[in-house]
Amino acid sequence: MNPGQGIICYDVSAMSIGEVTGVHIHEAPAGVNGPVVVGLTFGSGCVTVDRDLAKDILKNPSDYYINVHTAEFPAGAIRGQLNK
Repeated sequence: MNPGQGIICYDVSAMSIGEVTGVHIHEAPAGVNGPVVVGLTFGSGCVTVDRDLAKDILKNPSDYYINVHTAEFPAGAIRGQLNK
C-alpha cells in the first residue's frame, strides 16, 4: 500500500467457491455489512484510490473487509476483515 500515491496492491485467492463475479473492499467493522469503497479483480493487481481513503485503510484496517462475490452468493461468498 502506498497511501501517498493512493495505490493499493493486493492478492486475493480462494478455492472451491465457484465462479467469482466480483471482489471489493467494503467499509464496515467485523459483523456489519458496509458499502463498497474499492473495486478489485480476482487474483492480484494494484488499484489507484483517493489518497485519503488509502490513508484511512492503512490507519484503521479493521474498519474494512474484502468480500468475494459469486453467482450463487451475490452478497458475498467469503469475507475477510483487514488487519495490521
